[in-house]
Amino acid sequence: MRVTPCGGVDYVELHAHSAYSFLDGASRPEELAARALELGYPALALTDHDGLYGSMEFARFARAHGLQPITGAELTLASPFAAAGDVPAD
Repeated sequence: MRVTPCGGVDYVELHAHSAYSFLDGASRPEELAARALELGYPALALTDHDGLYGSMEFARFARAHGLQPITGAELTLASPFAAAGDVPAD
């Protein structure tokens, strides 16, 4: 990691889960943004599972404190063959 002249770290986390990602994240979106600010991050991406549940509170908190919010989601995709229990032949 490289330290920038302003004392921050030249790094942005692009895969963070909040407590809205059941069993995968424990922190509230505001806590994640606050910690990113403590670490000197210029931005942070919130990518909860299968939804944007905490994105609004995350974005409002981040913008109010000078952190660039990046909104995303980690989506679970199902195969059309999963319902039938079949796997297509090659």
